[in-house]
Amino acid sequence: MLNRLQERVHDQFAQNKGFYGQKKFYSAFQFASRATILFSTNVNMNRSSRSGVVREKSPGRPKSRSSSKSRKAEKLPKDADPPFVARGARKSPSRKSPTRKSPSRKSPARKTREKVSPVANKIVNKIKEKVADIRDSITPAKEVEEVIRASVTRFEEVASDFVATVRRSNRVQARENSIPVKDNFTSKSSSIQENNVHLTDTSKSERGSWFITLVLALAVPAVVVAAQLACTKESCAPIPPKVTLTWRRFFDLEAASWYLGYLVFQFILASLPLGFKNKSAGRSDTYIYRSNGIAVVVATAGVLLGLHFYLNFPLTRILDRGLPIMSTSIITAVVLSIGLYIKAVHSNAKRSEYGQTGSHILDLFAGAETNARIGPLDLKTAIIRTSLISTIIYNSLLVYRETQGKELNQISITVALAAALQIIYCLDFVVFESTLLSSFTVNHDGTGLWMILYSALLPFWITLIPKYLFLSKSELNVWVAGAAGLLFTIGYLIHRISNSQKAAFKKNSSSVSSADVIHSRSSSLFKGGLWGKVRHPNYLGALLVYSSWALLALGSAPLHWIPFAILFSVVIEVLVQVSRVETRCQDRHASAWNVYSSQVKQRLIPKLVN
Repeated sequence: MLNRLQERVHDQFAQNKGFYGQKKFYSAFQFASRATILFSTNVNMNRSSRSGVVREKSPGRPKSRSSSKSRKAEKLPKDADPPFVARGARKSPSRKSPTRKSPSRKSPARKTREKVSPVANKIVNKIKEKVADIRDSITPAKEVEEVIRASVTRFEEVASDFVATVRRSNRVQARENSIPVKDNFTSKSSSIQENNVHLTDTSKSERGSWFITLVLALAVPAVVVAAQLACTKESCAPIPPKVTLTWRRFFDLEAASWYLGYLVFQFILASLPLGFKNKSAGRSDTYIYRSNGIAVVVATAGVLLGLHFYLNFPLTRILDRGLPIMSTSIITAVVLSIGLYIKAVHSNAKRSEYGQTGSHILDLFAGAETNARIGPLDLKTAIIRTSLISTIIYNSLLVYRETQGKELNQISITVALAAALQIIYCLDFVVFESTLLSSFTVNHDGTGLWMILYSALLPFWITLIPKYLFLSKSELNVWVAGAAGLLFTIGYLIHRISNSQKAAFKKNSSSVSSADVIHSRSSSLFKGGLWGKVRHPNYLGALLVYSSWALLALGSAPLHWIPFAILFSVVIEVLVQVSRVETRCQDRHASAWNVYSSQVKQRLIPKLVN
């Protein structure tokens, strides 16, 4: 009966094996059916053993007759089970000794011994029913293809998570041995096509070799300095007619004291126990932050207004000393990054995963620590906040100078609009500071030269757009202003909604629908909301915001290379950041990221037409 059932199962699979074109699955089901028959045979053997029939394995031929005669029989232990016979309980039969014939199948005694037990009969019938259910369910009507794909996806998850676990353990062992991190699987980036697993060598820099990193660290400040030289306090020409390069123009003791005092004041405010406590989101370790950005902005504005009204300090002098203040900020960034690198190397602080390449230039540039702290002060969030507040102050002073001593109809609406858009965008990060704690920059970027230098140059780089509009005496173009305002609004909403959705998910993943979450064995990814349209909606929003500023400058003033340069630098930075984020997500989330990438194929620009 079981043989006929096996043949029916094989015939059914033979008819359906071309449905998905997978002969391997036919072999697997053939093996499963044979295993089922073997299990039922084992049940019959156990049933026979309970009936009194002892099936013994045929012993091997003895080496010699003398050795077989010299063996002594051992008594059967009392506590031995009936189906097993102790070794030496009976002599090994020789060819001349009379052997016991096995009972014939037609023997009536055999039939009486193999009396079917009702329990065993029920087990066999249940096995037959299961085989029949499997045979009937594996049909094209039951969507076999989806079942197979789900099995393959599960295998990919297990394989990818296994590779990620081994890679992390290798990094931990490498850090303990104080050697550069290398992947034991391969020394280069490789791809396992059959499992869809990508192995990345994280011992290399994300931005290239040490020479490229050094050129980048020198070229970026040089471009910002060149733009500041092109836009002086009198004019903003594409090519300045005459540039005087003296050290007094770049370094001023009074301007340096202003900046250093302002920086220390910001660090002190960031260290005070003001504001709500927030925890870092999306990390295995937990850091406590003080979300007191609004209080810091109010305190900074109060101090500046007090200096202006009570001490008669001319705040607009800060605009005239922009170049020496920027020079001081660059030098401070370099010194601070070197100090943090030395601190990380000679202390027991937790090192950044991508800041242990073995090259001092690469590690200094990327940052040896992810979150460098001095007592209660978290330097990364304090530096980012200081950069944003500096941008707000610079734009506010520019609007103040534009409105100073002028009638309402004489004020440039274009300058006020450009400055207001930048103030709104920077205030967003300060007001919604808790969502910044779930960002890639705070959680995964190292506190290195690039992060500190970028934060130091940002106020002097993006404020060139309102400064260029101020110096060019541009008139209001209603259509350009309306288009720039609309583009900014769309970009800002995308930026704010996407960051809030991600922060809410990382803070409490159970607050979102399970259909919007991709789970794996070690991680989970959010695919709901805007994150289900494109993989990086926050960077899309930032790109639209910067594009609105460039559009306002190019459409309202004479053609200049500065708006193009700012927009080009932002596009390059966004593309590089997207590449870094995806590489790290592939390394960290493995199979979950593969599933997310297959479902959300667009990185930045959503697909408008299916």
